[in-house]
Amino acid sequence: MFFLNLALGQLLMLAGAASAITVALYLLDRSRRRQIVSTLRFFPREAVTQDKARRRHIQQPISLLLQLAGILLLLLAVAQPRFGSPFQKTNYEVLLLDTSSWMGARDGDHTVMDTARARANEWLARLPAADRVMLLRADGLATPATAFEVDRQNIRRAIAASQAGSTALDINGAMAAARQALTHRGSSGEIVYIGAARIRADQGMAPQVPNLRVITVPSPTENAGLKRISVKPSTTEPGAWDVLVSVRNYGSRRRAVAVAMGFDGAPAGGERITLEPGADHDLQFPLRTRQAGVLEARISPGDAFPADDQAELAVPAVPQLPVIVYTDRAATLRPLLAANPRLKSEFRTRAQYRPDDRAPVILDHFRPTPLPQSNAIFILPGAANDVVMSAGPPKTAILRFDPGLPGARFELSTPLQFAKVLRWIEPETFRDSGHSVEATGNVTVPIDGGGGDNISVRHENGAAVPFAIENGTLRFFAGSPETVVVSIDGRETGYQFTLPEMWDTVWNPPATAIRGLPPQHYAADQRELWPWLALLGAACLIAEWLLFAQNRGKPIRAMPQRAELRRAS
Repeated sequence: MFFLNLALGQLLMLAGAASAITVALYLLDRSRRRQIVSTLRFFPREAVTQDKARRRHIQQPISLLLQLAGILLLLLAVAQPRFGSPFQKTNYEVLLLDTSSWMGARDGDHTVMDTARARANEWLARLPAADRVMLLRADGLATPATAFEVDRQNIRRAIAASQAGSTALDINGAMAAARQALTHRGSSGEIVYIGAARIRADQGMAPQVPNLRVITVPSPTENAGLKRISVKPSTTEPGAWDVLVSVRNYGSRRRAVAVAMGFDGAPAGGERITLEPGADHDLQFPLRTRQAGVLEARISPGDAFPADDQAELAVPAVPQLPVIVYTDRAATLRPLLAANPRLKSEFRTRAQYRPDDRAPVILDHFRPTPLPQSNAIFILPGAANDVVMSAGPPKTAILRFDPGLPGARFELSTPLQFAKVLRWIEPETFRDSGHSVEATGNVTVPIDGGGGDNISVRHENGAAVPFAIENGTLRFFAGSPETVVVSIDGRETGYQFTLPEMWDTVWNPPATAIRGLPPQHYAADQRELWPWLALLGAACLIAEWLLFAQNRGKPIRAMPQRAELRRAS
């Protein structure tokens, strides 16, 4: 046995000092007892003299023994006695517990994460009690769950709280974080990985990792799931959406699945497909709706990983801009405006003009007085066949050509130029936007032309998201289910990251890695005694208080001694 916190000499010195002080207090406080009597007249002087000559003694030895026992037991608890060798080296161990998305796969009546937690607790039970352990949860990022802890209960609670995440395992980043933690401590302890060892295809083994132990847990290998759902305004059908659904077979066997689509609870399409191992399949179909709703995709039959068998995408309503057109030739301009599904036109005659309209107005062949208070487009043909714009406010555009002429109506440039003016007048209504459900993790977005002058990436609440641009590609990281809006030169795309990031290959640890749990004899027999010593010490002090404290300090009443009375003769 040895003491973790105190040397034997220090323990004896503290115990001796505490015992001496306690005994001295008992001698000083309890050698004399205060007595209240009615009179001292009948007390003989000899009794007083004998009391002074009497040696001091302890009147309550059991109380003293209980207090001494309680103090000594508490000192032993502070010293933390342990069985085993005091010269055993304390190692620092890093436990990499895999919390990637695949750990949520089901293997029978339990998940792969359940098995990994059980293996982690079994490994922890085989460690020497003096070793300190740090728990790192490893998925797309390596996140410390504890510091280097010697308290096994804290480690077990952190293991129990570990759950499968949404991203694939970044094994290189996890190993780098573990090596950094051990280097900071100057320790040569082990790095212990426990998980299913499923990683992305772009991941490989980092340079040789010393003292690496790998404990793999069994997991299913067959899975087919949704990879992506996207909608964007249709380029061929005004007011409709183009829907793209991407499905992938992550397993090693051919699979036949049914893909069913629904919009706000109503069927919206479906198809039965056969997926080759490791192959993707894209389904495209139109969604004809102007109303907002929820687009749902589901594949069947299900498999061991249900997290990617279903996904939902919130589809916004197609925005429409109310426009008031003051003209005396409504039949001429109506086809031009009706070609744009985002316009809701109201035609009025020039005699009905009002300057206080709140909606944008189109004024055909006249400039009224007073001018309109809202954004306005004037059709005033002139010698110059161009457009004059004024930022206002309010915004004003003058078309110095007539888009209603028979020749101009059938030219491709006329509706495009008219649409350009409308986009400048009300940019929010005509902003090109798309929406998609994506997998979490590293996200890449191609940039047309290799660059962009006006790029922003932000969360749904407006907070900025860090990003990088490399070789005409925008990159950022989404580590959890969230919504991110990417704006590139006025074109917005909302990404809903609700699908889990999946693995592509099995990680092969280096040949130098140790496999499996350590042997049982690896753990030293070091039982923690201090909690029991502290409880026993507190029990002794409480017992002494209950038995003796109620009479402490109370005066004792006594009758005077009887004196012999003699009758005078």
